[in-house]
Amino acid sequence: MDFMLAQQDKTRRRRRIRRRRRQSGAALITALLCMTLLYALALALLLSTTTDTLITSSYRASEEAFFAADAGIAMGRRAVAKAVSEQITAIAEGRAPAFRPETQILPDSTAAPDSPFFNAIRSRAASLANSEARSQFSNDAQYQIEILSVEGGPSTTPIRNEANGLESYIYRYEIRSTGKSAYGARAEVVERGELRTHLTASISVSRRPFTAYGTFFDRGDPDGGLVLVSGAFTGPVHTNSHFNFSSKNTVVFRGRVSQADDYVIYDGRSEPVPVDGKTGVVVSSGTYERKEKIPPPQNNYVQELAVINGNGYNGNSVPGTVDGQGRVTAATLAAGLTDVNGRPPQVNGNDIPNGVYVSSTDGSTITGGGIYVNGDARIELTTSGNSQTIQIGQGASTSTVTIDYDASTTTFSSGGTTRVLTGVPMDSSLGESNQSPGISLFVDGSITSLSGPAAVEGQTGPAISPQTALTITAQRHITVTGDIKYTEPVVGADGNALPRANSVKSVLGIFTNDGNVVLQPDGSRTDGEGASMEIDASIAAFNSSKSNDGGKLEGTIVYGSGSPGTGARLKIVGARIQSNIANIKYKNRQIYYDPRLEGGNFAPPFFPGTEIKKNTSDLKIVFPGEQSVVILANSWQRDERRHKSSE
Repeated sequence: MDFMLAQQDKTRRRRRIRRRRRQSGAALITALLCMTLLYALALALLLSTTTDTLITSSYRASEEAFFAADAGIAMGRRAVAKAVSEQITAIAEGRAPAFRPETQILPDSTAAPDSPFFNAIRSRAASLANSEARSQFSNDAQYQIEILSVEGGPSTTPIRNEANGLESYIYRYEIRSTGKSAYGARAEVVERGELRTHLTASISVSRRPFTAYGTFFDRGDPDGGLVLVSGAFTGPVHTNSHFNFSSKNTVVFRGRVSQADDYVIYDGRSEPVPVDGKTGVVVSSGTYERKEKIPPPQNNYVQELAVINGNGYNGNSVPGTVDGQGRVTAATLAAGLTDVNGRPPQVNGNDIPNGVYVSSTDGSTITGGGIYVNGDARIELTTSGNSQTIQIGQGASTSTVTIDYDASTTTFSSGGTTRVLTGVPMDSSLGESNQSPGISLFVDGSITSLSGPAAVEGQTGPAISPQTALTITAQRHITVTGDIKYTEPVVGADGNALPRANSVKSVLGIFTNDGNVVLQPDGSRTDGEGASMEIDASIAAFNSSKSNDGGKLEGTIVYGSGSPGTGARLKIVGARIQSNIANIKYKNRQIYYDPRLEGGNFAPPFFPGTEIKKNTSDLKIVFPGEQSVVILANSWQRDERRHKSSE
């Protein structure tokens, strides 16, 4: 029994040992599994931490590169603006050439894609933006700027504003900035935008009006037998043919005389030039000589257009302004004129209604050179102080335009309505910077009566104010019916210049491009004997179209119906320019040259001339500077590329 109990006890001990042994192996495995799991977790944590560190480092490098590139774009944009400003300043100061000095200062990329202007801007902008002081940052990041393109040009038509010389430009740019971090990351930013700027330009104009001649006849003896009557000529005299003299008349020349033919007609016979010692031909100063033909004066201005734009240059006009015959189109007239009610004329075909209009685009401000009359008209000129009054009659209606130079206003009255406009007509034909008050009065028709004020107690008063510079142009004939005098005379009774003549500003031109200037004195508008007349003006009469002559001589000064009588006197103070010489019937005449006209530096506004030349060497440019360069970014694009520094 005891033995059996001992065996059972021994067996139980063995079982416990075996059980402990089995449990001891499972714990080891469990421990190993736990250790493996903990190692894996630790390794995963290590890898995660390392990856996050790498990602963070890469992101930081990328952002450093991007922000460097973005900063570079801002610098590049500013560098383009500065480069444009510097280049315009160089042009304004004469250190770089203007593109087209007469019409356009800066180039356009379409017409001149390889212009030095664009090359200089690209090069200078890149140099400014990539300077080491600007392109290197304290964290060793940096950027590199490329100016991919600069193109564009003027933004208005016409390019240069005829009134103030303003030119506006829009240039498109594209720049690329490449940023680089200290760790080799790179990012690119590309920006496209536009740059706007402006400047003003003016260029002086030299002209040689035909008033440089006291008397000019294209044909001095058009049909033969037209003998010069007794009288005096002052100032230079020329004919493209020859003169016809008679020993019975005394013709006095007080200046140089020239003619193209090598002979004169004297008492019906041909005589060689010079005419020294011939009875009745007196050259008291200067010489009588042969000279080559001078081309007849051309109507280089468009007096009709001068009413609209103040300069009369057809070459500066927008296409469609003037038709093939040199006439201003009805659409242009309607855009630049207003009636007494401030309304533009209505276009009917290629015409506007008959009437009187002033140069104004808005009905409140004078924007051009004067007054436009559609249809035949009667004109009376009067003055009070520094105001010039022009009264225009058409049929039963009368319009009055008063130009007050002191107040700088133009008062327009007609049919019981009065409108006061700001400003006075201006003449900018010598360049915007040299513009001055000047009136172009254009009549699309004939002037049936032109005179100064009616006589009071047998004496006529002044017609032209001290400040008035005026040219009256008619499409056809001009009939002068009375005295037209300056307020301040420029010559004395003997025709010699008065001491203060050169300080007198008032000047008058009378011009027909296709007709006659007809003298038909009205005794109520002249002083002295009824048919005597004094005209203080430069007179030009051309014959541009012979198709409407009707067999009569045109392009000259003629006397109208009747005869002035033996005691009547004609006095002209100014210049006398004619296609043809004609018998004006006055036996007593004084043609006195206005001394201010000598040399061609002074003339009525918009008067026809032999030469009008823009002096490109006298170009004046006003550029406000970099503050006038405005940049607008239109698009922005980011592109990133990461690679090692060794790359």
